[in-house]
Amino acid sequence: VFIVDRGFRDSINKIKNRGFIPIMPAFADSPHKPLTTQQSNASRLITKSRYIVEVINGKIKQQFQYFNKTIQNTTVHSLFDDFKIACALYNFTFTPVSLPKNHNLIIERMIYYSSRENHLSYLVKEKNLNKKSSIFYNIGEYEFDFPKLEMNDLELYACGTYQIKMAVQYNEDHIRDFVFEITRDSTEINYREYSIDLDEENALLL
Repeated sequence: VFIVDRGFRDSINKIKNRGFIPIMPAFADSPHKPLTTQQSNASRLITKSRYIVEVINGKIKQQFQYFNKTIQNTTVHSLFDDFKIACALYNFTFTPVSLPKNHNLIIERMIYYSSRENHLSYLVKEKNLNKKSSIFYNIGEYEFDFPKLEMNDLELYACGTYQIKMAVQYNEDHIRDFVFEITRDSTEINYREYSIDLDEENALLL
């Protein structure tokens, strides 16, 4: 099995012809349409599988500048041996890359939810939320009871730590340019019908 990114789209047939099974994130059915729920979930599983590869490649390129630039074709015959030597030196000198402690739970969660329906999309369509007007208030002026999550919960819901590490900078980049608002028109919605159970008392909307 070859797990590749979209940059290999022109090589898919060649990979198949050599007896391998190529796995690649999906493309939208139309340039003007987003990915379907099934396509998006499948793409996330593929991207998650490739993540460790990207992490290791990044660390090798950071420590060995030879691999961080264009490599001449004349060195291809020894390139794999050079890369193995670089990896051995990295593992000897630095802490090897390891999986998070809760990686089994993350894997099970991603596989389980990858085949489920998009409850948020269903909710929007059923309640016509995209067709009716609502009154919005600045989120800073509105108090709402949002469950406090432990870091382990956040990592589980984010399926890892990448998004959590990016969240602070992402928030700083956008909070200056956008207004965050919330509507109170939600009393008629049974959230538990469309939510993932966090525990017996709290639930989060998808």
